[in-house]
Amino acid sequence: MGTEATPLSLEIMGTEATPLSLEVMGTEAMLLSLEVIGTESMPLALEVMGTEAMPLSLEVMGTEAMLLSLEVMGTETMLLSLEVMGTEATPLSLEVMGTEAMLFSLEVMGTEAMPLSLEVSGTEAMLLSLEVMGTEAMPLSLEVSGTEAMLLSLEVMGTETMLLSLEVMGTEATPLSLEVMGTEAMLLSLEVMGTEATPLSLEVMGTEAMLLSLEVMGTEAMPLSLEVSGTEATPLSLEVMGTEAMLLSLEVMGTEAMPLSPEVMGTEAMPLSLEVMGTKATPLSLEVMGTEAMLLSLEVMGTEAMPLSLEVMGTEAMPLSLEVRGDAIATALHAALSHLEQQVSYVWLLFVDFSSAFNTILPYKLMDKLGDLGLPHSTCMWIYSFLTGLSQRDRVGHHTSTVLSISTGSPQGCVLSPLLYTLFTHDCTPTHHSNTIDDITVVGLISGGDESNYRDEVERLTVWCRENNLLLNTSKTKELVIDYRRKKTDIIPLIISGDCVERVDDFCFLGVYIEEDLTWSVNTSELLKKAQQRLHFLRVLRKNIPTQRLLVSFYRCSIESLLTYCIYVWYTSCTVAQRKALQRVINTAQKIIGCPLLTLEELHSSCCLKKAQNIIKDTSHPGYHLFELLPSVFCSFFHLSFKWSYVSKCAYVATFECCFLWFLRTPHSASADQLHKTPCSLTRMYFVCIVCVHCVYCVYVLSVVCIVCMYVCVVCIVCMYVCVLCVSCIWKVNNDRSRNEVH
Repeated sequence: MGTEATPLSLEIMGTEATPLSLEVMGTEAMLLSLEVIGTESMPLALEVMGTEAMPLSLEVMGTEAMLLSLEVMGTETMLLSLEVMGTEATPLSLEVMGTEAMLFSLEVMGTEAMPLSLEVSGTEAMLLSLEVMGTEAMPLSLEVSGTEAMLLSLEVMGTETMLLSLEVMGTEATPLSLEVMGTEAMLLSLEVMGTEATPLSLEVMGTEAMLLSLEVMGTEAMPLSLEVSGTEATPLSLEVMGTEAMLLSLEVMGTEAMPLSPEVMGTEAMPLSLEVMGTKATPLSLEVMGTEAMLLSLEVMGTEAMPLSLEVMGTEAMPLSLEVRGDAIATALHAALSHLEQQVSYVWLLFVDFSSAFNTILPYKLMDKLGDLGLPHSTCMWIYSFLTGLSQRDRVGHHTSTVLSISTGSPQGCVLSPLLYTLFTHDCTPTHHSNTIDDITVVGLISGGDESNYRDEVERLTVWCRENNLLLNTSKTKELVIDYRRKKTDIIPLIISGDCVERVDDFCFLGVYIEEDLTWSVNTSELLKKAQQRLHFLRVLRKNIPTQRLLVSFYRCSIESLLTYCIYVWYTSCTVAQRKALQRVINTAQKIIGCPLLTLEELHSSCCLKKAQNIIKDTSHPGYHLFELLPSVFCSFFHLSFKWSYVSKCAYVATFECCFLWFLRTPHSASADQLHKTPCSLTRMYFVCIVCVHCVYCVYVLSVVCIVCMYVCVVCIVCMYVCVLCVSCIWKVNNDRSRNEVH
């Protein structure tokens, strides 16, 4: 237009190459010239603001070629086809701002100069490489197979660079778009070396999703903005280079909140980690292929917290064998408390820790033990093949060590390793032990000051560890003495492998703090600290997620699970002040959520009921022998008369020594948290009286009364009155016999 156009060139390896912008009459416009290895390639066509500015021709190596069209700011001005020496070359299409424009190949002077195609599930989609003048100039890396696809890096003449965005009239225009399986995926914005450049938002299957981060010039480039449901949001960081996208936090409307689920190939999936208000937390749910599940771990304020519950296909399960861990604590404490009832007795608890337990498993010894357990030879050989011939190497930054072959141990993080370790240590059978992942607890029951049996047991454990290639970590092995004697004697320290074992006042045993006086004050204070931290996350979620159902789910997974863990072990021994402090946590959560929640006492009753039922059903449970079943005449009558298959389960009557409990039977379909809300029904109501084993005949009397109540509603009031009298008598007798017994 009679105005000199100054190309802003770029030098690569000392050679003037790609001018990224052009100033025409003070306006930034499209690149006009390109010099590669001393050869000028001049695109001479440009349309700015709807006005054609240059003749439509292109000169490549001295040969004129026709540049047909170019699109800038919604006006078609993009290179769609090219004629060289009268022969049409094949840049097929390119998509800019929703217009199809994807480059596939270019042939100049009979030489293929620009192979630019990608096969994604049979669809040509994205650039893979670029060869100019026989030199590979643009090897690109891209994630495929249904994952978010993205242009990760660009290398020209051996130098890593990046394709920048285009600015026209001071307004940023989007130079690239991406087609994945026929779905348009628009890139939005990116900051490269402090300059806003190529965007990084991706639309897959009609849903805005987050791409992986980009590394340019060795520096990780952070995406600046993300459009989620029409709201501008800021993702703070992403994982790089082909790993799963881990969205750490998301800022919506100036407030940090939880990210939405990205949709990949039509399946909704949640990020693996979440950062809320600068603190690592966990997303609420994980949905894979239509199955909702909860994440297994939660990190709060840099501390690994209690794993959350797991729900798969509608069935609730507990990760990390929490049920087994609670049984280990209850069994060890029951053995200790039962022994302390004797005179001149005390208990010695030795908490043993192994160094790298998984890494020291000997495969050939494991095969012998699996064979002794009766596993088929083929299964043993399959496990042996899995454990042998492994190799590993370490990576620190960009440095990687040499490969090292491994002949011992089970891989860390493998779901099979805890089971193999448990089977490997199954023959370690002291008198009282709790066998759990990476820990063995020895309970020494000392009477009359004679510690010889206990010390012999520890010595046998040390010998067994040496024979099985397990190394005792004496620095982490602790001992705790529970002694209520009035005249206490000096206890000789325990020596293991020449090292003195440290004696402590309290110890965290599988998540529960046990003190030498069993007061549970340390355990309660730790529970309150963790609960207060999680209440903070509940408040943050309340501001950003108004859905009450999700808030209740988060409460049950993160706070209620914390309070109910081993509640049947410590709740009845807590002081009134400690119970009130824990109840205040529930009251605070109830105000935040805005709906009624189960009290701590109700949670304790529910957990005790579930625990008793589970122990009774499992004949192999260590505490099964502590329960005694009453005669089955009562339950058999109901089973035959009403054909209620589940009545017999409720009629199992069991107690450690003496307890008293009323059951209000509700419909079988009622959930556990609805038990306290279900109204009474005379046709579905009966009573079971669990009493001392010395009062069995009283149970028969109450059973007959209950049967009459079921059939003759007219005399219900009289029968209820008789029941109350009988129960009062039994309660008085039991209190006289054992005043210090606990429910």
